[in-house]
Amino acid sequence: MDKSGSVTCSCLPGYHGDGYTCNTPCEILNGGCHVMATCSYSNSSVNCSCISNYIGDGYNCKSVCDIKNGGCHADASCQATPDGVKCTCYPGYRGDGYKCMSPCVVFNGGCHKYAKCSITNDFVSCVCLPGYYGSGYNCYSPCEINNHTCLPEAKCSFDQQKQSYRCKCPTNLTGDGVTYCVEDKCLQQNGGCPPGASCSVALSIDGALTTGHVQCTCKDDFVGNGTICNGDILDTLNRLKETQAFYKVLLTASSTSQELQEMVNSLKNGVGNTTVFVPYRISEGNFSQKALSTAAIRNHFVTGAVNLDADQFNNTTLVSLIGQQLKVQFKKQGFYVDGIRVVEANIPATNGIIHIIKQPLELAHISTQKVPGGELPTAGSSTTLIAELIGIIVASILVLAVLVLVYKFWWKKSGKVDILMRFRKEGGLFFERFTHLSEEEPQTSSSHVGENFDNPLYDAETQQMVLQ
Repeated sequence: MDKSGSVTCSCLPGYHGDGYTCNTPCEILNGGCHVMATCSYSNSSVNCSCISNYIGDGYNCKSVCDIKNGGCHADASCQATPDGVKCTCYPGYRGDGYKCMSPCVVFNGGCHKYAKCSITNDFVSCVCLPGYYGSGYNCYSPCEINNHTCLPEAKCSFDQQKQSYRCKCPTNLTGDGVTYCVEDKCLQQNGGCPPGASCSVALSIDGALTTGHVQCTCKDDFVGNGTICNGDILDTLNRLKETQAFYKVLLTASSTSQELQEMVNSLKNGVGNTTVFVPYRISEGNFSQKALSTAAIRNHFVTGAVNLDADQFNNTTLVSLIGQQLKVQFKKQGFYVDGIRVVEANIPATNGIIHIIKQPLELAHISTQKVPGGELPTAGSSTTLIAELIGIIVASILVLAVLVLVYKFWWKKSGKVDILMRFRKEGGLFFERFTHLSEEEPQTSSSHVGENFDNPLYDAETQQMVLQ
């Protein structure tokens, strides 16, 4: 109260007002605290504290919903209240807010299995997957619509990922399933194709009628035209009826001959190409009685694949594995090898050629020389051997003649008695006896030309090949 008796009011320190009305700082803009904070004033200072479910220093408060959605499900809304956090699933989702489930998770939301389910504007939306047709609640593949383009008897299948379909004929039929399904004749006994061939069914179209016929194609490890498919030489020799006996003889002989064993191993491994002349259906009994020599067998083999052709191999000479020359001629009846007719020529194998001949090749004398660059013995023909012997004899006669001339010249110059003349006068009986002895007992040549050799390919008495 002042001197005039008037009353003066003023707010206490820290309070705001005209004295008649005084407010704490908390009553003015919450004392500077966050709207989600409580303000308290004491001892002339303001204290701010975040309310329940809010986090901060009171001046800045953040809802727990801002941190990991307050613990609510990702498909739920979070609301922080003084009483706690309230979680509510979004429209269309089911759950308590802490766990919410889309209707698309349960039975695809009622959509078809080939449809995609989604939530749009709080409602389930179903759309058929690419390649399928329908409303989403019902979806159909192309195969379910009139079997697509497949034949009625074919099965249609659709690949959604590849966006493609295929038509498959029933198990007893073959074809593309779109234009034809015909009887699969390859299912029984490989369609009649040989063991070394693959069987397939080719189309035969006669007007509106489509049928199938067997087509045989040789596999990779075989050669031929499909009707005949041969493997390697040994396999072919064993399979053909006409060559089976020679095959057995070859294997039997190789068990006792290292040279033949190495040759057989090379044929098995397919090393290089070889041509073999096989005697026609030789009797196995003849071979079991006598041992066929290694040279006689190897004489039927030639290095390289020789495909007999009348234009290329007429009057041509081949060389066998033992070095013997084999002359090839083409006559009216066909090919001849060393005068022996070729019954069937040019049988293919993967590692060479087989020719079937009427009878075995004759084995000429084998010299002790070796083939240049190899270990095989060189076989010379009888003609060549005789020529060599004649050459030696002629050379010997020339040397003797020279010696006689030299002796005659020396005798005339020296005046000595002619020893030869003396022998002629005194020893006539001796030379006469020697001459008769020479005529009665001619000396045999060291040559084996014309000498008989043991060849079991022939009958010993008739000198003819024995056929089965």
